[in-house]
Amino acid sequence: MKKYQRLAEQIREQIASGVWQPGDRLPSLREQVASSGMSFMTVGHAYQLLESQGRIIARPQSGYYVAPHPVCRSVATAAHVIRDEAVDINTYIFEMLQASRDTSVVPFASAFPDPRLFPLPQLNALWRRSAKPRRQ
Repeated sequence: MKKYQRLAEQIREQIASGVWQPGDRLPSLREQVASSGMSFMTVGHAYQLLESQGRIIARPQSGYYVAPHPVCRSVATAAHVIRDEAVDINTYIFEMLQASRDTSVVPFASAFPDPRLFPLPQLNALWRRSAKPRRQ
């Protein structure tokens, strides 16, 4: 078991035994580093692990707090492993080019929006009006 996992397990046991109650603020990362003698990264990983398990909650600019109710997560089923395979980049490039021709797809990443999105007649009228010399 890695150091961060041991620290996370220690905190989890403290929560389970009632040392830390729901809503209690846990020691800050710096305080935990000082008291445990572990590195900042190790303590950070332990807190992230507990957060991912639903045991603690991070509040921005405030710290970490014991979660009101630990989230019961079901055991993940074994995932289907996909083997590495050779990739022909040209095939993907061709597919992207073909997809770009599909008029039903809006290309949000394009730097060139469709001209139909602009009220061109109104813009042209405003341009003509602003370009006319003014009488004084």
